[in-house]
Amino acid sequence: MEPISFPITSKVIIYLSNSPREPVCGQIYSVYYNAFMDFCGVAQLLRAMESLYDTLDMPQASCENQAFHPLKRAKKNGDDRMIESRAGHRKSVEADQATFLVHVIYRQYNTWQGRITWMQDKTSRNFKSVFEMLKLMDDAMNGSSQIQYIWNAD
Repeated sequence: MEPISFPITSKVIIYLSNSPREPVCGQIYSVYYNAFMDFCGVAQLLRAMESLYDTLDMPQASCENQAFHPLKRAKKNGDDRMIESRAGHRKSVEADQATFLVHVIYRQYNTWQGRITWMQDKTSRNFKSVFEMLKLMDDAMNGSSQIQYIWNAD
C-alpha cells in the first residue's frame, strides 16, 4: 500500500524565538509561496496561518468562522498580491530558535487537525486541535521547565 501524500500548499514552517520574557514571536514560511511572514503573539500566528489556508482554499474549511467584527475578504485574484506585499525574507537564525514543520490536513469544526514536526529533535506528533498544536510547541520549547499551575480551593 502506498503512503498517502498531500499537496505542499498546507505545509508551513514556523520559526519561534524562545524568550520567556516576550510573547511568542517569529516567522512563518509558506512552502507554497516560498515567502516569510512575521508574527508576534499566538493570535497573529493563527490568523496568518488561517489567512494562508483561506487564500489557497486548502485545506478547505468545513464551516465559516464567527467574529464580532467580520473581516473584509480580498478578491480571489488579489489575494496573491496581498500576500506578496506583506511577505518578507528570512531573518537571521537565532541559536535558541525552535523550528516546527506544520502540516494542516483538515480544517473542521473551526479547528485544525494535522501533523507537527519539531525539527531540532526530529520528532513528529499528530494534533487534533489548534490548542493541542500550541501545547506541543510549548512542550518542545519549554520541556521540563514548564510552569506548573495549581489552583487552590481555599
